[in-house]
Amino acid sequence: MIAAKELDAFIDQLDQQTFESFDGLQIAYATYMQENAKANIVISSGRIESYLKYDETLFNLAKQGYNLFIYDQRGQGLSQRLTDNPHIGHVEHFDHYLIDLKLFLHRIVKNKSSLPNLLLCHSMGGAIGLAYTIKHPQDFVAIAASAPMLKIKLPAPESLLKGLAKALNIWDRRNMAQPGYVLGGGGYEPEAFDFNHLTRSPERYARFRQWYQQVPQVQLGSPSNHWLAKAISHCQRLRAQASWVSIPTLLLGAELDTIVDTKSIQQFSRHSVHCHYQQIDGAFHELLMEKDPQRSQAIELITAHFEQALAHA
Repeated sequence: MIAAKELDAFIDQLDQQTFESFDGLQIAYATYMQENAKANIVISSGRIESYLKYDETLFNLAKQGYNLFIYDQRGQGLSQRLTDNPHIGHVEHFDHYLIDLKLFLHRIVKNKSSLPNLLLCHSMGGAIGLAYTIKHPQDFVAIAASAPMLKIKLPAPESLLKGLAKALNIWDRRNMAQPGYVLGGGGYEPEAFDFNHLTRSPERYARFRQWYQQVPQVQLGSPSNHWLAKAISHCQRLRAQASWVSIPTLLLGAELDTIVDTKSIQQFSRHSVHCHYQQIDGAFHELLMEKDPQRSQAIELITAHFEQALAHA
């Protein structure tokens, strides 16, 4: 892992700003520009994440000659929250995530650079990015998705939990006049490394938790019932659209993932000639903050995919 001081110095070089989305919500973002860059990489992150968490990945990609554009999804990270409770993960409509990505690309990225655009996504960001590139294939040369959220691993069937989440959301709105946590959910709690299901790297896990301790504004807990119902519906629609993928698409699955369903990622890839699936053995969900062997494999696959797509663009 890169030394913390070096990563801190790199983060200080980022241009950190906000833009106003279609509904007035403030979306936080960061950019890194360099002379003679080969292309732009736009990053759509996962649930609970902030761009601060991507410091090492941004550092690696910058060293490979890319301009970098990363934003925090609405309602999380350094972006404006959607409820009075800053720890609840919430969105009114899943398509709002796609609108934010479109505005970020057209207002910020294209305004700063005319280079080809590549899309890198993780988890929930993959569910957003894949849906976006199906809808707007002309906007990106290629997409790479790390452990994309095509199906959430749940303790019961999707249909049952979606119905329950909808019912609980109605109760929340009637009795609390605002969204409530999913059953058993709560605010941000930093889980001990030995019990985490994100990464097997103690150093990268500690770095992630340190960021969230230093910048409590980015802390986020469980999602709302409304978010869960909308997320399940979005994933179901997205899986049915796999054959619509029309740009070079790399899907990375984590062998030991307990957050999203790896089999659904494999199945999705089989329905489009433009998709390539690669499993990272011995990895938990967070491929970009895993131990060095797994993380290096993921980074190498992503950059090779992008280089090949640029060569044929």
